[in-house]
Amino acid sequence: MIIVTEYYEQGDLTQLMEKYQTKRTKFNLNDPGDHQVVKKNNMPIDLADAIVLKLIEGLSFLHGQGIIHRDIKPLNIFFKNDNPIIADFGISYDTTVDNEEPPNNKILDVSTGCYKAPELIFGVTDYGFAIDLWSMGVLISKMYSIHGDNVLEPNDPQVNDIYLISLIFKKFGTPVITHPCSDPRLYWPQMASDKYHFNKFEFDLFPRQPTSLLLPRCTNPGVLDLFDKMMVYDPGARTLN
Repeated sequence: MIIVTEYYEQGDLTQLMEKYQTKRTKFNLNDPGDHQVVKKNNMPIDLADAIVLKLIEGLSFLHGQGIIHRDIKPLNIFFKNDNPIIADFGISYDTTVDNEEPPNNKILDVSTGCYKAPELIFGVTDYGFAIDLWSMGVLISKMYSIHGDNVLEPNDPQVNDIYLISLIFKKFGTPVITHPCSDPRLYWPQMASDKYHFNKFEFDLFPRQPTSLLLPRCTNPGVLDLFDKMMVYDPGARTLN
């Protein structure tokens, strides 16, 4: 069996960003063998804004058809006539049909690396469209970064869940299960259930970093507001509006 898919000559989002990336070597004069390659993201802001708008439209349409993509990442965003295309539905979930995976007991081995939503890390199996919103938010952060890395880019490409959750908490703040809280974006009522074991751990308390630091090159108020609404802990509170 051969799966035939359309060939996108313009490549994927990673390749597009590499076109706008410059690199320079920073040498240590005291130790010639110790040098760093410093990257700079030069993607035009208006181009990033246009891509985000179309990706959000695409994701909204996808969810409107009852499809959870489950693997949003730059390598799955292709371009045709300068328009982004959400591709690779190999592990997507169709909520409109009967599945081998029950709606309340879906597999957790979905999403890639640092694009994984926090509820997946804590074993929530009745997840929904919100996991795509979180992944898309992490992807968006890549285009507005200084060096071309997303906001959760790990130092080690073989990132594990414990390391990833620590990165998430340091960037987006440590979630809380009590209400009211000082920052509603940190409220995660789902984790109050004993089955997720969240309340058995003592986490370091980190505040949420300002959105201006999470998206340092972004100047579009609409994108900043959208990012804030997508990157909250409570899946039921995530929105594309």
